[in-house]
Amino acid sequence: MGKRRRVQGWLRPDTEAGPNTFWLPTEEMKSKIGSVGRPLFHIDVKLVDEAGREVGPNELGHLLIRGPHVFGGYWNRPEATAETMVDGWLHTGDLARRDEVGDHYILGRLKDGDVMIIVGAGVGYVWGAACVRWGLCET
Repeated sequence: MGKRRRVQGWLRPDTEAGPNTFWLPTEEMKSKIGSVGRPLFHIDVKLVDEAGREVGPNELGHLLIRGPHVFGGYWNRPEATAETMVDGWLHTGDLARRDEVGDHYILGRLKDGDVMIIVGAGVGYVWGAACVRWGLCET
């Protein structure tokens, strides 16, 4: 077996885009703490403001994803699909920024009722009732 390499990435814990969208090379992990890296091959991402305009480097924006790994829609829920998929872009509900070289940082959630928990290099979500049940957020 060859030498193993560690890479850092961002795994969305939902079913709309998976299994991974970003990657960060091993040699950049220490210098890019908090970054999920850059988009994988064949995946497009963009960050937009409230009006849908792309934001510049180091500006906060709503993360949109487009690629072959993005889902085709919610089963028997065309209205929910239309809200989430707009013009071929998955509206993730994640707030992020991109630095000058194109590495991304996930900073929060746009959608109401979601709480983001950042643990070490990982990102996880706790939704609604689970957040309250385990005392992970204020009620």
